[in-house]
Amino acid sequence: MSPLTEGIKVLSPGPANVHVLAEAGKEYVVYLDRGRVDKEQKGMFIIDPAPESFTLSLDLPAGVYRSSWLNTKTGSATETELVSNGGQCLLRSPVSSSDTVLHIVPKTHP
Repeated sequence: MSPLTEGIKVLSPGPANVHVLAEAGKEYVVYLDRGRVDKEQKGMFIIDPAPESFTLSLDLPAGVYRSSWLNTKTGSATETELVSNGGQCLLRSPVSSSDTVLHIVPKTHP
């Protein structure tokens, strides 16, 4: 897997940082980081504790995928099926007050 720098973005509500490792068409791991540097407090790193859901846009090849949203605090997972016609897919995270990980693989993946 390699870092993916294009084809993904946070659409709402922001701010959030998104980091992706991918093997195109085979596996995607998306880390949604809710922290940010507070420029007014000399670079202090802060995390907004308010629970939110984020909408992401991710370019995926056509196919049927299995996606899992993982809560980084509790370890709980929410699995869904995702169908892509090729191109931009909109993904909505569960409501959470912590960082979140999204794991996407083809439905046929073991």
